[in-house]
Amino acid sequence: MRFTFIKDTLAFAETNGQWPSRYLQFVYRFSWNITLKRVLALNSKAHFWTRNSYQFNKIIPGLSDIDVTLVSDPHSSHTIYIWNHFKKIFPWFGEINYYPIDIAKNLLIIANPGEIKRDPKLLSFFKFEPTKITPSQTLVVILRMLLHDTSSLKKHPVARRAKWDYGLRLLDLSDSERERWISNLNYQQCLDLLLERLPAEEVSDFRNELEKSSDEVSWLYPQKLAHLKQTHDLIASLSDWKKQIVIEQCLWEFWGVMTQTHWLQKPQYQQHLKNIYALISTCKIPLDPVKNRAIEEILEYIEKN
Repeated sequence: MRFTFIKDTLAFAETNGQWPSRYLQFVYRFSWNITLKRVLALNSKAHFWTRNSYQFNKIIPGLSDIDVTLVSDPHSSHTIYIWNHFKKIFPWFGEINYYPIDIAKNLLIIANPGEIKRDPKLLSFFKFEPTKITPSQTLVVILRMLLHDTSSLKKHPVARRAKWDYGLRLLDLSDSERERWISNLNYQQCLDLLLERLPAEEVSDFRNELEKSSDEVSWLYPQKLAHLKQTHDLIASLSDWKKQIVIEQCLWEFWGVMTQTHWLQKPQYQQHLKNIYALISTCKIPLDPVKNRAIEEILEYIEKN
């Protein structure tokens, strides 16, 4: 169960003002500090840090997770074991994004600029400057946020304000507009904001795609059924605008899967990534040569390791 008794207790105390927030945040910081010390004691070559809400001092105890980034060589299983061990003790510990040192820059090249900017230490570590975010990349960021936060926006919208404040900045809203949206944050409002950014002729079809079940072929979430011929047939028939969304979704999937290989089975994720790469080819829109080479080098790396 995702929300344990301990985490729910912290959330209740925070939202009802029963304990001073600084005490609740101390619990988070204490848990992170002892875990970090343990990791570095056993693997001094590991580069391990927090990202997202904890990194930006936007933690809401009981509702926020501590997500981390690990940059290391392929033999880092003991670091991940330590994290998973402490995760059983501290239920607010979230996910690890793992970057194998040999292909980390390749992953940064294909990652969505709007997403990796939420991990400033990663960019600083590799001295990497993301490209300017495109409209299709921005749309995919908001779409993914909406999909991930569907439940939270309905139950605990206050916990998502910091994240959506960041997302709304990508839409170039004025400060007053952004503050107005954030103060009344809810699922329907976020959906409306997304739909307002679409070409008028695409809104109806976009809504239909959002309503599809997970076992239906969809151009909006092509990664879910990337292995099916029906998915490729659908994508081949799309407009160029839709194909750009497909490509950005596929690139995000490729990056996302590669940062989670520490718990995935190689035969499955290797084939899945090949299917994703094939979907990009099906679009018949030339991919940036730098990104294309980055993908090829990642696939070569998987084959060798």
